[in-house]
Amino acid sequence: CLLFELLHGHPPFGGHGQALVQRVLKGHPEFDEACNQCSENAADLINLLLTRSAVARPTAGEALAHPWFADHAMEKPERLARREPRRIRGVALAGRPP
Repeated sequence: CLLFELLHGHPPFGGHGQALVQRVLKGHPEFDEACNQCSENAADLINLLLTRSAVARPTAGEALAHPWFADHAMEKPERLARREPRRIRGVALAGRPP
């Protein structure tokens, strides 16, 4: 899970070959001491996203509705993109173009 790796700095399952396959099949991600620094909401979301059963795993919409995303909500990119062209039009080059 990319979110796990972004928050913890390593993949949720370590190892190579058959050892890696067994860890994934057991479904026990490798939480370490650094995981204690994550919020309860982050740990909950990661566990939901790493649910082995696809039926029990949340959809993208359900995951985005998780409280962890609400805690880190920012202005939507579409709103920012609408303002950027106005800023770009007002830019003037100094000197000759390369």
